[in-house]
Amino acid sequence: MIPRLLENGVAYFDTFVGLVRCRVLKLSGRSPVATSAVMVEFELLEARRAYNTGERFTRSSLWVVPTEALHRGKYQTVIGPYAVGPAT
Repeated sequence: MIPRLLENGVAYFDTFVGLVRCRVLKLSGRSPVATSAVMVEFELLEARRAYNTGERFTRSSLWVVPTEALHRGKYQTVIGPYAVGPAT
C-alpha cells in the first residue's frame, strides 16, 4: 500500500541540510501522487542548522515526505512514491 501524507501526521521536510522532522498542520487538497499543486503547512519538530524547532512553513507536497515513504540504506536515503491527503 502506498504511504500517505496526512494532516497531524509526522513527516520529514526535505532541505539542503538534510531531512528535518515536522508535523503536518494543514493540506490544501489531495492527490494520488505528490504534486506542486497541493500546498502543505507544517511545523518543525527539531532544529537543524538554519531551521529551528517550532518554525512554521508552507511548501508544496514535493518537499514534505511521510515517514513511511523513506527507505534508509547504509549510505543513502531514498524517497519513494507517496499520496497526499486521505484515501477516497
